[in-house]
Amino acid sequence: MTDPSQNLLKLFALGMTKLSYGCLSIVHKHLGQDLELGLVAFAVVLRTRRDWFDHIARHGWQDGTFAELERHPVYTTSIYELARFTGVDRATVRRKLQKLTDMGLVERRADQRWHLLDFHTDGRPSPALDLLRELFGNYRAVSEQLEQLPPAALDGLHRHGAPERAPKALSREECDEKQRKGYLARD
Repeated sequence: MTDPSQNLLKLFALGMTKLSYGCLSIVHKHLGQDLELGLVAFAVVLRTRRDWFDHIARHGWQDGTFAELERHPVYTTSIYELARFTGVDRATVRRKLQKLTDMGLVERRADQRWHLLDFHTDGRPSPALDLLRELFGNYRAVSEQLEQLPPAALDGLHRHGAPERAPKALSREECDEKQRKGYLARD
């Protein structure tokens, strides 16, 4: 007889596979077959935005959290920073950034630094917003299925899960450093 927790683990693995496959399919639809292009695109987001998840974990959701998010500056990033973050060589990062620029997702500034374009440009939704909407739809569909699993089934995974391995956006210290250096896309 199979241990019931093993069956629940298999269901969880199936859910995670569905989530990952859906995400990769959506990235493929919007960015093509080039996985490194997606890696660089997502790295631009992580290297130009503060990691608010750490803040929320420490302070919880408060009335002013959304206002604080809105006021927080957007930073720029460099080819060197993206190469170091992704492990992709600089020449490849440069080519991927140019392709993302041509697609209307990122912008290179006069100082040769890069940032993600806003979700709305000229009053119209950007390609980044379309991608985000599809990714969220995929996440929501799969997470609703995973929420049907008994909470006890996932308790063992919490011990093995390593949130510190999750990719992080900019820390408060990194934001302070970028601010000090003047690496702002907008205030």
